[in-house]
Amino acid sequence: MSLLLHFIDHLGAGGKERQCVELVKVLVRQGHQVCVVSMEHGLFYKELETLPGVRIEYLVRQTRFDPKIFLAFLRLCRQLRPDIITAWHSMPAVYAIPAAVLLRIPMVSAFIQDAPTVLSRGQRLRSQLAFRFSRAIVGNSSAGIRSYAPPPARTVLIPTGYDLARLGPDSDAGILRGPRGLGTARIVGMVASFSEFKDQPTLIRAAQRILRTRQDVVFVFVGSGPTLPACQAMLDNDTERGHILFLGAVPGDTVEKIVRDFDIGALATFTEGISNSIVEYMALRKPVVATDGGGTPDLVEEGASGFLVPAGDVDSLEARIRQLLDDHALCRRMGEHGRQRIVRDFLIGDTLEKFCALYRRLLSRAPLEDRRAA
Repeated sequence: MSLLLHFIDHLGAGGKERQCVELVKVLVRQGHQVCVVSMEHGLFYKELETLPGVRIEYLVRQTRFDPKIFLAFLRLCRQLRPDIITAWHSMPAVYAIPAAVLLRIPMVSAFIQDAPTVLSRGQRLRSQLAFRFSRAIVGNSSAGIRSYAPPPARTVLIPTGYDLARLGPDSDAGILRGPRGLGTARIVGMVASFSEFKDQPTLIRAAQRILRTRQDVVFVFVGSGPTLPACQAMLDNDTERGHILFLGAVPGDTVEKIVRDFDIGALATFTEGISNSIVEYMALRKPVVATDGGGTPDLVEEGASGFLVPAGDVDSLEARIRQLLDDHALCRRMGEHGRQRIVRDFLIGDTLEKFCALYRRLLSRAPLEDRRAA
């Protein structure tokens, strides 16, 4: 029986975090023991606590760069002797290097889940250092792999997948409408953290323009983060405050119930790999309007499952949202096309099987023969 260790920045809400948890579930079912090490306290995906054979450890750093984590992680690995270390963020990958080298543990760097146009100096240094000591590197989009430029012979493309079982029956109702909710208003929604990498302000500006000519639409933002207060401060009249809603962070099983009531799924961003939010929109048959950078064109087919617009382009974002608000038939066609795309190419089972196949190869010391479909 193998012990597989996952090292992650935090276990809060997020795409990497959900993918890590889903992978842990599969590994446990396959008979592996798993240890998940987080550098922050807190657990958003509570099911992790109930899984048999799963150990959760917290190595909390006291500063942004805490050299004590190197030694603490090395000690933990000496105690547990994991067979593979998977790092889900670049900083955990750097902290794991001494343990991986000294104890000869294969390391997988699985943090390529965005696709910045230009890497910051810190991103470049951390990623290149991690790649040097990684037995395998995983990216969830071809755009992300191009951005980070890891060694091709050790790089695996594993797109983010979605678990359709999370959705329940198609007849399940959402939670935004109803007699005390938003009623018959058209709902445009964006699910994303509020951070420097997301661009809620552009969608807010587009919403403000649209609300000048129609009040049958509500814009809903789901998520929290450091830029949320500044976005809330952009609203300057009662109409906007009544039609642009900030729901904050919500439990994972509540997100799907909210998205069910969206008429349009939006994502304005600066960098993205394969967006979990967009995957969820499409799985729930929502037409998509999203920024065209990063890995989003790998997911959204322009004019078929949605529309792609340039980053920061308020005019284009507004125009495409208006087009969908005015064309119910187009929304239905795009939503159905998006669902079919998820079923065909982005199911969680395929994602997890590719990770498991990668682990089998590492455990057997086999080469990464097909790095695009390991």
